[in-house]
Amino acid sequence: MNRRNYSPSNSEGSIPSNFSRHSPSKYQGYISYSRQRKGEKAVWQPRFWEHQIRDKSDLVNHVDYIHFNPVKNGLVKAPKDWKRSSFLRYVNRGIYSLDWGTDEDIKFSDNIGRE
Repeated sequence: MNRRNYSPSNSEGSIPSNFSRHSPSKYQGYISYSRQRKGEKAVWQPRFWEHQIRDKSDLVNHVDYIHFNPVKNGLVKAPKDWKRSSFLRYVNRGIYSLDWGTDEDIKFSDNIGRE
């Protein structure tokens, strides 16, 4: 299977929820009274930029961006090193090679990740 033929499973929609529930408190920061009342964690921004995925190519570009973002920001040397990433699940499914994004500077168009 390659990234161009990928279709997401329903379970991947729960990734933010699972991350919030299982992330250590040191990553959650200050939780305001308002957020506490709503049961929200401070991991996520209170606002977001909505982007509707237009087609498979747009999906692939955004998933690539998400997996490469910790490398781009200097947090790890390779996507495989980011522990809370779905990257290794994609590798196990044959969508990425384990060394994807390791020794390359991946460029994204200006509209990816800035919507």
